[in-house]
Amino acid sequence: MTEHPLLLLMHTLARRAFVNDDFAGSLLLYSFLSELGSSIAARNAADYWTMHSQKPNSFSPAIPCVVDASGTIAPSSECALFFLRRAAALGDIEAMNLASAAERAAGNDAAAYDWASRAADRGSQHGRFERAMMLGLGTKVVKANSSSASAELHKLREEAKDLATASAAIIGLFRIKVAETLGMDRLGMLAFIATASVGLLTCVVLRITSR
Repeated sequence: MTEHPLLLLMHTLARRAFVNDDFAGSLLLYSFLSELGSSIAARNAADYWTMHSQKPNSFSPAIPCVVDASGTIAPSSECALFFLRRAAALGDIEAMNLASAAERAAGNDAAAYDWASRAADRGSQHGRFERAMMLGLGTKVVKANSSSASAELHKLREEAKDLATASAAIIGLFRIKVAETLGMDRLGMLAFIATASVGLLTCVVLRITSR
């Protein structure tokens, strides 16, 4: 669907304001555009509020950070998360992953798992990894299920589109295995150590013999 000429003009003006270092004006336009359903504008607004939270003297927002009907002025980081949630709700997959991380950092485990799941269901490998790790290690609202999480990470490793994702999946599998091991009894722990030692020794031997 073609955007209305007025919306295109507003996007252009927002970009122009950014180029001219008018961050307050650009934020104001992107905030309004996000109200009209632009996920890109919502992401840009989130970036501006993140910038302001990290460097308060970088610019002065034209409108203070207000995230609910009470009208109470909130920290800039709250507005950054508010617009990330909006971008995610409008279908921005990267925003879903960013919102998941922000919610997890804020202690909102249920929301973090929900956003990661939404991203994963839309094909995001990042989302699949984060959901698997929360499932594998457990959270305040998700009971640990190492077998399901490991199966997902094995599948992710096989389907990885880049080395970074494949490596992350392998590291994730190791972290889940370690977490399982820490919950073992003494006999199980010794068995794990023996298996890991044999595996390490095998890798060393193969490396030496391949030279």
